[in-house]
Amino acid sequence: MNYKHQFSKVSLYFLLVVVLIFSGCATQRNLKTPEVKYVFFFIGDGMGLAHANATEAYLGATKGDTVLYKLNLSKLPVQSFASTYAANRYITGSAAAGTALATGHKTSINTIGMTADKKTPLKTIAEKAHDAGFEVGIISNVQLNHATPASFYAHRPERGDYFEIAMQLPESNFEFFGGGGIAKPIKEVDGTEVNAMENLRTKGYTFTNNRAAMQKLKKSDLPVFVTSPILEPGSRANRYVLDYDSTDLSQEEVLDKAIKLLDNDKGFFIMLEGGKIDWASHSNDGATMIHELLAFDEAIGRALLFYEKHPDETLILVTADHETGGLSVGNRSKQYDLNLELLQYQTVSAPMFSTILKEKARKNKGEISKEEMYQMVNQYFGLGTRVSLTVNDKKQLDQAWEKTFSIEAADESGLYDDMDEISTSAMNILNKKAGLGWTSGSHSGIPVPVRVIGPGKELFGTYLDNTDLTPLILQLMQIGEEAETEKSTNK
Repeated sequence: MNYKHQFSKVSLYFLLVVVLIFSGCATQRNLKTPEVKYVFFFIGDGMGLAHANATEAYLGATKGDTVLYKLNLSKLPVQSFASTYAANRYITGSAAAGTALATGHKTSINTIGMTADKKTPLKTIAEKAHDAGFEVGIISNVQLNHATPASFYAHRPERGDYFEIAMQLPESNFEFFGGGGIAKPIKEVDGTEVNAMENLRTKGYTFTNNRAAMQKLKKSDLPVFVTSPILEPGSRANRYVLDYDSTDLSQEEVLDKAIKLLDNDKGFFIMLEGGKIDWASHSNDGATMIHELLAFDEAIGRALLFYEKHPDETLILVTADHETGGLSVGNRSKQYDLNLELLQYQTVSAPMFSTILKEKARKNKGEISKEEMYQMVNQYFGLGTRVSLTVNDKKQLDQAWEKTFSIEAADESGLYDDMDEISTSAMNILNKKAGLGWTSGSHSGIPVPVRVIGPGKELFGTYLDNTDLTPLILQLMQIGEEAETEKSTNK
């Protein structure tokens, strides 16, 4: 046996093993997760895949095309999905889903920022980011003490604890709150009436509710609370985009101001919710939903402009807390045909049409003639001239007219805007003719899209659960246990 030759072979193998080991160590050292400085966390409340698809098809249809006109959110390079079930129910609600997105933990239905037994507070990603020195902004076009925004700063056993949630808002010390107002801000405490809005001012928040005042805000004014000048009387949410006039503040405008105020050397975390996508979907109001989603997407476009200036430091994540309405693009009536361009003839939200209808009835001593009804559904939904009505359509509207003016139809107790039979019928007829299908007036249990751009985006490129998102973002921000684990692995 040639021992010299055998020894040289062993030496060669040993040398190769050593090289591979050191090469692996070097590779491991180079695998450090990129550190993200700016985070945009977009939540389209109730926004399933079909909502975005319907909106893109609508844009194409109004231009005479059968192709999809891609939204900003569809252009993000990572497109995946996340499951949304709650700790105690498969079809989740906004409180449980919001808490899962904000904390990385499942919780029970109606619980805000606490464990499923409603006993222990859970620290949110916004709170962790703030503790780590990042400035924080919370934006929504519904009330700022509503379930989703509340999940990022509050800890309450019930989402309906609006006053208590509002009182916790300034305790967060987050620098920016913007969009809607505060629901149910007044409560008697120990015999004294307490106003949560006044508490905000007492705790040092600068309050503005018009465009000019918002544009004048400076960093020295932080923390700030910004609302639109016109809020819905009952909910204190922003109006639907279809009902805007020149005074309403868009989500893009509010986000633009938040970016300018929060940009700093350490970085920021901004959560923006398109809350009224969900509200319109609960009502099965297709045209209104589409305009809400378009406005939400414009805000994403503003974040992308910021990303272009800071591509190595900015993470943008777009998802939903759940799907609402069981929406389909296509229905049994239309079969393979779509006429989504018909939705452009709806010029106000269905709730606003209901308000217009009731106001006209008041002026007419409690009544509207059938002829006046047809004139109004033609004016606000295009039904009758631009959208032809069948015998069955007219029968449905006639029955709605008879029901509306034969019984007391007003009901002020609901969570969402009331709609009389006429507005509901007009909306349903238009949806059906356009080709939209709705299976529910509630949430569904289907997974929601997750769309991402920025450093570490590949971490989100698989089928996830909603509790996976926050730990991954924290890892990229180098915050908390997730970051410590990452740092120790990369040593």
